[in-house]
Amino acid sequence: LDLNIQSIRDCDPQKLGSIDVRPHYITRRYAEFSSALISLNQTFPDERVDQLLAQLQAEVENFILRMAAEFPLRKEQLVFLINNYDMMLGVLMERTSEEAKEAESFQQLLQARTQEFVEEILAPHFGGMIAFVKETEGALEKGQTDQVKNQDARVTKLVRGFAVNWKQAIDVINQEVMRSF
Repeated sequence: LDLNIQSIRDCDPQKLGSIDVRPHYITRRYAEFSSALISLNQTFPDERVDQLLAQLQAEVENFILRMAAEFPLRKEQLVFLINNYDMMLGVLMERTSEEAKEAESFQQLLQARTQEFVEEILAPHFGGMIAFVKETEGALEKGQTDQVKNQDARVTKLVRGFAVNWKQAIDVINQEVMRSF
C-alpha cells in the first residue's frame, strides 16, 4: 500500500495525456482496489490497514484535484470532480457496508462540488436574485429589517426580470447540464 500511495503522490496529470470530464481510469482502479481492501478489513480488522487506506484516499483526493486543475474552466473542473466522486462513491457503496467512512467522505465531497456546480450554472441567469436572497438573509439574521424594507425598487426589478426570462433561462440551463453529463 505504501507504494500505491507514493505512486499516486508522484503522478503528474500532465504526463497522462489528454483527459476529459468523464471518470478517470486511475480513480476507477482506486475505487475497486480500496473497496476490496475495505471489505476485507471489515471482516478482519487491522488498524494499520485503516491508516494506509486513509492515506491512500487523501492522496487520491489530491490527485483528482490536480487533474481537475488541468481544465481551464471552473465548470469543466466541477463536472470532472462530480463525475469522479460519483463513480468512486458508487463503487464503494456497492461493495462495502453503508457505514464505511470512505463512502461518507466522498458523499460530502460530491455534495459540495454539486452545490458549487449548481451555483455556477445558475449565476449567469439568476445571479442578481441569488445575491439579493443571500444579502437579505444576512441582513435579517443581523436584525437589520429596515435595510430589507428599503429594497422595493430592487425587488421589483428582479421580479420583472425573472418573469420575462425564467423559461428561456431554464431551457439554457437544462441544455448545459445535459451537455455536461
